[in-house]
Amino acid sequence: EMRSYQKDALEAMLKTDHASIEIPTGGGKSLIITNILMKNPVKTLIIAPLSDIADQLYSSLLRVFGPQYVAKYSSTKTRKSALFTIATAQALTRVDSKHNAWDELSSSEQIIFDESHTCPAETFKAVCLDGVGKNARYRYFVSATQMRADGSDMLLRGIIGPTVYRLDVKDLVSQGFLKEISVTFLTVPAAFGVSSDPNTE
Repeated sequence: EMRSYQKDALEAMLKTDHASIEIPTGGGKSLIITNILMKNPVKTLIIAPLSDIADQLYSSLLRVFGPQYVAKYSSTKTRKSALFTIATAQALTRVDSKHNAWDELSSSEQIIFDESHTCPAETFKAVCLDGVGKNARYRYFVSATQMRADGSDMLLRGIIGPTVYRLDVKDLVSQGFLKEISVTFLTVPAAFGVSSDPNTE
């Protein structure tokens, strides 16, 4: 069962073909991705910035849709054709028009990019604008934040489209969905005889 804010985010995204959302870590972005696929079950490429995120998505979607509909693309393994394919952005940068996976992957009608803000700008561009994602009609980007630290915000904005739903971590804490963040600073003695006193060099 989706939470009310997840339903709102999903509804806002599906009103358009090209959109992004910002929901904090722990807010259930994977469930939103799953429901995009349920509501719009077209040939889809789900892209993750890291292999561990791709593995988590693959396991989650496999449980929901089953192995006949879900595959994971890897440049080192035999490729399986499926309605929903999960891959890392880095692996997809190596798939060009001469690659044996090009026809299968570039024919995706929909791309969904998880944690889009963490992907290097050039990789992001190579996959979404110039590579396998360039022909997709539907484009959805989910992340905890759509801000960049590498000065490529303009490029990011051009690729992800408008941010149609945004939720702050404070909102989820106040609604009881996340625990309040607690930060503790510890003084740890330095090793190898170096003083742990911050007033000494």
